[in-house]
Amino acid sequence: MTTTFGNSSSREAALTPRQRDVLAGLNRGLPTKLIARELELSEFTVKEYLSDIFRVLGVHNRTEAVIRASQMTLRQ
Repeated sequence: MTTTFGNSSSREAALTPRQRDVLAGLNRGLPTKLIARELELSEFTVKEYLSDIFRVLGVHNRTEAVIRASQMTLRQ
């Protein structure tokens, strides 16, 4: 079964620069605590960014978010 997620470039464009920073940390496999430390944010704030990223990308977890980000990168 294939799931269609719409126009990936528009989804990527909908991410704020800070959400992209958090997504980059996810892509590197960092846990929330280390993403927060690197970006000088609270863990709560990173979790809020993650929720927003999941919503914008139409995914449900970190793994799906990283996969979606790699798909968007490959299509550019």
